[in-house]
Amino acid sequence: MSSPLDQGGMAFSDAERGFLQGLIPFLLYLFPVVTGALADRYGYKRMFWLSFLIMCPGYYLLGQAQGFWSFFFAFLAVAIGAACFKPVVLGTISRTTSAQNRGLGFGIFYTMINLGGFLGPFVAGYLRAISWDLVFLVSAGWIAINMLILGLFYREPTSEFTGAKKLTISENKDLRSLREVLLEAQDILGNGRLAFLLIPLIMGLLVSVKFNVNIKDYAIASICWLTINLFWSHWVKMNYSSTLTRSSRGRSGPRPWYQQ
Repeated sequence: MSSPLDQGGMAFSDAERGFLQGLIPFLLYLFPVVTGALADRYGYKRMFWLSFLIMCPGYYLLGQAQGFWSFFFAFLAVAIGAACFKPVVLGTISRTTSAQNRGLGFGIFYTMINLGGFLGPFVAGYLRAISWDLVFLVSAGWIAINMLILGLFYREPTSEFTGAKKLTISENKDLRSLREVLLEAQDILGNGRLAFLLIPLIMGLLVSVKFNVNIKDYAIASICWLTINLFWSHWVKMNYSSTLTRSSRGRSGPRPWYQQ
């Protein structure tokens, strides 16, 4: 789609291609930490539905895009849908296999991924020779078929194996609140302050490339942001001793992300 107009593409500039190839994969690998936690809380089947309901129109709209921003938002929808999909698949395999057959389960999963990665370009190349629109229309149709399979055959994995013991439905029920789920996702991501420092710098770099922002302006903004975080860190150090005092009085617990 980013190829020249005479090849059926939309003639995106190098900056626009870099913006897409930098931002979309970044979000695609970041979101599963949150979407996987939400799947544990609200159910795998619901997250599958959400994934397909986002990806199906997303793929269709990719073929209808007439400019960069319409293509970007359709592509972003596909990325968000895929970020909902992947952790649910892995979680389903983990919950429905035991130590004896888990290797086989994941082996089948990755075999299907590799098979799709091998055959996909051939099918897409054949469809592209007919029409670019057909590539995305077939992709959307395939997601719709998966929705049908999901509705007819998928069952919520309500138990999991832990060694020789199989947990009952009531023992396995996730009763965590949304806040607790998001806090656990934060623990997986690591230091919240570090993420809050780096993500704006990365996003700012991508945006500056897309909108041709002068590199000096980006550097000045980055220095200002780093300075703010240095003062922030100093404030955290100044207040850390009082936090330790409260913890010693029996009110221990994980520090909020803004105090890390």
